[in-house]
Amino acid sequence: SATTMAQPPPGSVIGDRIAELENSIRKLQSSNEFMLGCPEFKEDKDLQDAVKENKEVIVKRMKLVEELKEELKPHERRTSKKKIEALDNKESSSLSNPSKLARKEDSKGPRAIKKPDEEGFLL
Repeated sequence: SATTMAQPPPGSVIGDRIAELENSIRKLQSSNEFMLGCPEFKEDKDLQDAVKENKEVIVKRMKLVEELKEELKPHERRTSKKKIEALDNKESSSLSNPSKLARKEDSKGPRAIKKPDEEGFLL
């Protein structure tokens, strides 16, 4: 007899996505704090751009978290994975060609480099 795995309840799927988004927001905020504290921040356009883009991504993700939390309300627990994917796609399409950056150290301090698999600037 074959056993099939039960699908997790929508609330747990949404809760997991909220946790992922909140963790991502914390990492982006931490990266911003680091970049803002760099002595060369005022002269480094890459760092300034990175902080600006992170702030935009943070705002969009915070909005998405709020939308997902609304889905967790008892009268709206019927949310499917499709709804989460639609919200994720909405977040992705609302960013206008974001730069993908990661941390790179050189003699002048941290530098942003393109990283194609993530949004925002992480150091």
